Amino acid sequence: MEIEVLNLSTSCRLCLAPTTRRDAKDMYAEAQLIEMVESIFSISFQQMEWCPRKICKDCQALVAKIYDYVQKVRTNQDYLQSINLKQESQSTEKTALDEAVSDNEIKDEPIIEDVKPLEITLEEDDDQQLESSTEDVGVEQLEDNVSDVDEEVLPKKKEKA
Repeated sequence: MEIEVLNLSTSCRLCLAPTTRRDAKDMYAEAQLIEMVESIFSISFQQMEWCPRKICKDCQALVAKIYDYVQKVRTNQDYLQSINLKQESQSTEKTALDEAVSDNEIKDEPIIEDVKPLEITLEEDDDQQLESSTEDVGVEQLEDNVSDVDEEVLPKKKEKA
């Protein structure tokens, strides 16, 4: 049985596969790559001497795909929650309206759409009463209802009359 010794300087930090300079990136040289890896795995990837620093091309591609997918799922979750909040709000408003109607705060009555104008006709007796009631109003009664502002104008009218 042969024991394979891991060369940390040439291994991928994530999959531990051997890498070459050409297909690996220094994960600590790219802040965005570290942010994506830490976001996906919820692990703090701190720079330590005993840990590999490189990430192979396969892991880079996989991290980018997983990160994009996680972002898509989070965006979709936020969207679904916003829809749910709108539906809950509408449901609450409908419940409040239904309760107001049931408590007789708002009467649930049919709307009358065919309203006809009311026609009023005066008969001769009504016309005579209306004329006699307006004749009884004299100038003296009008002067009693004059305000201070009107008194300035009123004497001028009396003088003209």
